Amino acid sequence: MLQGSYKSNVLPTQATAVMNVRIYPGDTLEGILSHIQQTINDPRVIVSTEVASEESLISSTQSFGFKLIESTIRRMDDNIIVSPYLVQGATDQDITKN
Repeated sequence: MLQGSYKSNVLPTQATAVMNVRIYPGDTLEGILSHIQQTINDPRVIVSTEVASEESLISSTQSFGFKLIESTIRRMDDNIIVSPYLVQGATDQDITKN
């Protein structure tokens, strides 16, 4: 979300941007913030977080839950490949820069 002036012909005295960032396994919140700050490369821009948490843990394919899903799928068709994947849910990170 971008926000600046209240009208198209008025120059804003301040502008804000809200970024919704997904953290992949292996990345860190600190690393992402640093990357954003380096990419912007302007000391007048402040990068901060409103709501943030580190990346989610990687679930084991040897866990009871994964094995249960795998066996249920294989009962439908033993030729189906059962593979883990990256779920994007519950990973929202709001990073605000002024």
